[in-house]
Amino acid sequence: MTSIIKSSHTARNYIEYLKQAFILVGVKKYSAKSKIRVTQEKVYAVDVALMNQRENAFAGDNLGWRLETIVLNHLVRRCHYKGLDVYYLKDRTAECDFVVCNNNKVVQCIQVSYDISNPKTRKREINGLLMAYRQTKCENLLLLTDHEYEKTEHEGVPITIKPVYEWACEI
Repeated sequence: MTSIIKSSHTARNYIEYLKQAFILVGVKKYSAKSKIRVTQEKVYAVDVALMNQRENAFAGDNLGWRLETIVLNHLVRRCHYKGLDVYYLKDRTAECDFVVCNNNKVVQCIQVSYDISNPKTRKREINGLLMAYRQTKCENLLLLTDHEYEKTEHEGVPITIKPVYEWACEI
């Protein structure tokens, strides 16, 4: 199949149009440097139903993307109301799904994974939170899942693991 869009400039324009129409939402990369915050962005569909046409739409990995989108939508509403900003954080070793900031202070780092019963997945998600902790010094680390609840500690840093439904019901 050949691509309809021939240039990255055109693709960026279409993404901007979809964001202006509230079909997509962008999350900027967390950085002390404003140039990085302005130029690097992850884009999410606002409605998880837009993911239904993907192959294996309800397979494990795709459920994780859906859950991450649900968390982002809730975060955007909650943070906008409180005057907070939402970013993502990524370096060469790991990625943290969401970093919540009050002005320039990081107040929470959040990872989202549908299922962390696989040790490899659990390690990857916790490593993302620990990377965020090392870079931001924020000790409010949260791992949201579909159904698991646990309080744990890694490298001397407490991490709360809880289901998304419980987190979403908090004020």
